[in-house]
Amino acid sequence: MPYSKDYRLYLEEKFEGLQTAQHAYFREVHDRFDVIDKSNDIRNGRLEKVEKSIDDLKEQDVKHVTNCPLVPKVEGIEKDLMEYRMIRKYPKISILIITVAVLGSIFAFMKITNKEVNAAVDMATDELTNEIRLMDGVSKETRGYVKYRDVKGFTDSVKVR
Repeated sequence: MPYSKDYRLYLEEKFEGLQTAQHAYFREVHDRFDVIDKSNDIRNGRLEKVEKSIDDLKEQDVKHVTNCPLVPKVEGIEKDLMEYRMIRKYPKISILIITVAVLGSIFAFMKITNKEVNAAVDMATDELTNEIRLMDGVSKETRGYVKYRDVKGFTDSVKVR
């Protein structure tokens, strides 16, 4: 039966509508592919523009690195920051330096303060010594001799050792 002429005519008659439907479907698919191709061409054109602008930006970036006006300022800032980097790199040495500086400041302050205190103590001692001598009747001290005044007004000089 499948090889008979009537069966073939029957099949062709049944599948003829199917073939025209398939042809219409394929035409529709090809039309959609054409639309997709057109949109891809548009996108590719835009992509080429973007790639060209990216290349231009890369060239400008390379030129900017060589001609940047801020490079000297940045190098100056890096030189200024070098001290801080040294402190971070060698913390023990920096702590030692700071400690020595603080202790030196404290000792210098104490020495200056001691001189002032010693001067004040010496002045107070001299004043008290003079007052005591006046109470004892000593009137003056000159070139290693002390003059004593007597109750009657007579003076006597004694060598001070």
